[in-house]
Amino acid sequence: MLAIGRAIVEPRRLLLVDEPTKGLSPAMVDQLVAALVRLKSEQTTILLVEQNFRVAEAIGDDVAVMDEGRIIHSGDMATLAAGRGAPAPAARAAHGGRPYESGAIGPTGCSAGRPTR
Repeated sequence: MLAIGRAIVEPRRLLLVDEPTKGLSPAMVDQLVAALVRLKSEQTTILLVEQNFRVAEAIGDDVAVMDEGRIIHSGDMATLAAGRGAPAPAARAAHGGRPYESGAIGPTGCSAGRPTR
């Protein structure tokens, strides 16, 4: 949270954020997401590593889904969130057949949020 506060006070062009919601209460997660969305709207590029798909979806424009250190899917966040860009069945099979959609993104979701121009 301190790093997010510093990014708000001292604007950055790039913010690297790794698992920012881990251990936070739902209310704090909401506040954190609001702060990151605000930073994104102010032309800050955010590289986010997050397991919570809802958080990644709220912040990210693009997504890369990783499994055991390999990118198994990459593309547009909106497409993935709508279920139109889900990884191939072989990739899902590696995760016990669970689809990568809301609430089940897998072990690591990497979302790069970039400001719209």
